[in-house]
Amino acid sequence: MLKVAVISYHANAYQIYPLKWLEEYRDSIMNQTFQAYDLFEVNYGKTVGMIFWKSKSYQSREFPTFVHCMNWMLDYLFDECGYDVVFNSNVDDIFHPQWMEKSLAAVKSGADLVSCNFQLFNEHGIYHSHHFARLDIKKELDRNHNVLCHPAIAYTKNFWSKGHRYVPDDIPYEDLKLWQRAVNDSKIIILPDHLLLHRVHDNAVCRSNNR
Repeated sequence: MLKVAVISYHANAYQIYPLKWLEEYRDSIMNQTFQAYDLFEVNYGKTVGMIFWKSKSYQSREFPTFVHCMNWMLDYLFDECGYDVVFNSNVDDIFHPQWMEKSLAAVKSGADLVSCNFQLFNEHGIYHSHHFARLDIKKELDRNHNVLCHPAIAYTKNFWSKGHRYVPDDIPYEDLKLWQRAVNDSKIIILPDHLLLHRVHDNAVCRSNNR
């Protein structure tokens, strides 16, 4: 059986986002059809604030950027804790109940990295749906078209053990640059399902529909 974890990282989330958003995010993770996972939460800001009350591990520690925090969490979970799959998550998004279940099925079929299709929404509701599943991933990445849904990525130990890491100097394109470096030696799958509602707002990491 695969050993699975979900990472949740934020800087002072309770000072940035409405409580309703955090509750919707938390509930969407807690209500997954796949339940055999551990939660690891890091608040890398200057205040203390836990979103998941049942986290296996909660830490409040400062990092220069979220990229430093992500690299540290993934190194720790794969190298020290021995997890097979680690799911990324963003605290302002909402995940479909079958997100983890369907992603893990792709991992079991041989994928090193799993993404999905997603929908953009704001206070007025869903306003755009992305359908990237049938594209040539390498060709699109070579065009600087980021077709992978970063907030819903499932990383495998095999992927991370190849030495792929986020580079702080690549911000705000740190995920695109990572996929471009990894696509030649990793099997990347984009699931056809819309498994994420990505909230677009003024504090979102990226507000562009074309990134």
